[in-house]
Amino acid sequence: MTTASGEGRKREVYRFYACRNRVRKTATTCDHPRISAPEVEKLVVRRVSQVCADADMRARIARRMSVTEPEMAARLQAERAEVEARRVALRIEAERLMKALGSRGGSLLADRISEIEREFEPIHGRLAAIDGRMRSLQFAAEQTNRGRLPAAGDRRAVAATCGARR
Repeated sequence: MTTASGEGRKREVYRFYACRNRVRKTATTCDHPRISAPEVEKLVVRRVSQVCADADMRARIARRMSVTEPEMAARLQAERAEVEARRVALRIEAERLMKALGSRGGSLLADRISEIEREFEPIHGRLAAIDGRMRSLQFAAEQTNRGRLPAAGDRRAVAATCGARR
């Protein structure tokens, strides 16, 4: 399932979860009904609150965090290094092309530089997402080390605690 939205008669926006195939229109039918997003999210918050209220569960999560946090941090750092290396390689290639071809490059140079610039957008987005995940993980680890679990409404910390990927 994935999130989707629609507009009602009075131009109100309705959010819901629906079958991914239905939303992408890759299937003509889907047996799964659409579910109101606010209703599902209230249930999830309620359940997370119940879990966080359970001392045994908090202890299990804290133990899990102490084991998985270093592994997750290492994976994120490796992924960030890989993405950053690609960004640097693209920048070097663009500079090399500019020097080598100068004004003689014409449309070939302009086309390749445009391609490089288009590749930068998702790279910068990926770097920002990785940095956000690393901050969330660090925050959740700090909270866990203090003996406190993040509040149920703190999606950033809850996502990091559960090892969710965005």
